[in-house]
Amino acid sequence: MKNLTLLFLITLLFSCKKEESVSPISSDQIVGTWQMNTSRVILKANINGKEETADQTRNGTSADILIVTDNGTISDPSDLFGTNTYAWKYSINGNELKLSKNSLDLAYFTISTTASGMQWKMNTEQLKRSLTETTGNNSVLNGDSSAKDFIISNDLTIDFIKK
Repeated sequence: MKNLTLLFLITLLFSCKKEESVSPISSDQIVGTWQMNTSRVILKANINGKEETADQTRNGTSADILIVTDNGTISDPSDLFGTNTYAWKYSINGNELKLSKNSLDLAYFTISTTASGMQWKMNTEQLKRSLTETTGNNSVLNGDSSAKDFIISNDLTIDFIKK
């Protein structure tokens, strides 16, 4: 019986993992002018029955600017996302950033900040949700909503530095 109790305690000890503590982001942490430093996407999709992988990195320039205001809008004067949209409304729930326009939810990102930087990440679930909710409309990703059916995995990271 002692061995069984000991085995149970050892199993319990090693099966418990530390919970990751994610601090919620407030809008005052992201208000300001931001320059894109780098972006990287690793996307796997099923194209014509074959798994294809896209792995692209882009370094930002001084012209790659986003302006986040305290009235809930993000301006994209340099058209970073290539949509000719140039402005979105935003909201933050915990550490998820939602971009929208005309009451349509266009994109979801997990957001984190440091004293001089901001990072947006989009995982597979967020990409599929973004594409689903933009059916018939131009998403922030400038993609066709039917693409969600072909996506296997997505890892998009955009790093910004405060100007």
